[in-house]
Amino acid sequence: MTRKHFAGILFALALAACGPPPEPAEPPPPPPLDPTGTYAFVAEVEGMTMTGSMTIEGAEGAYTGSLVSDDGTPPIAISSIAVNDQTMTMEANGPMGPLSIEVVVSDGGSIDGTWSMGGMSGGFSATKN
Repeated sequence: MTRKHFAGILFALALAACGPPPEPAEPPPPPPLDPTGTYAFVAEVEGMTMTGSMTIEGAEGAYTGSLVSDDGTPPIAISSIAVNDQTMTMEANGPMGPLSIEVVVSDGGSIDGTWSMGGMSGGFSATKN
């Protein structure tokens, strides 16, 4: 066996010992959600569209906020806001009982989800101002 053949065999053995290339690493998760700020919201209520603004303030574990509709109804204080990864659940005392809003926040900051209160429910979306 020549030196050239021997070097080729060693190279083939070394390559085989390495195995297949490693799987690509998964992308890192998005940064923790910071929901603070002012948003323009759109809610679907019994086939009609309600617009307004939502403000969230505070710090992790102690967020509060308010919903103010453009139709002149009194503001609704958001009493509880729970953040888990890119999802957010908001609780408030609505005009017809407990109001719950559950949303997912996308990479671009838009919010999409649903609301429910007193046996009614509908779509809820918002964009951070």
